[in-house]
Amino acid sequence: MFGLGMPEILFIMVIALVIFGPRKLPEVGRTAGKFIREFRKASQQIENQVRMEFKEAEKQEKEQEKEQEKEKEAKKQEKIEEVETQDKNEEKKVTEGNN
Repeated sequence: MFGLGMPEILFIMVIALVIFGPRKLPEVGRTAGKFIREFRKASQQIENQVRMEFKEAEKQEKEQEKEQEKEKEAKKQEKIEEVETQDKNEEKKVTEGNN
């Protein structure tokens, strides 16, 4: 955890004991524990929110891609219908010209 070994942790505990005294040390420990717990909870909430934002952005991107594909298909269909209409008009002209 944080790259601290046993000697470093013991040194920090001794310094804390000297600074706060044996009576205040349990209270300081509880306060530090609460702080760490709240910090983890807040960071987890932020992480979850960021994940949700990314998922929402991906979802919107996929929807846009689908809409673009639909537009492309509609344009293709319009072109096909246009060509078919032109062919029919040409056939009419040919049949009218033969009559």
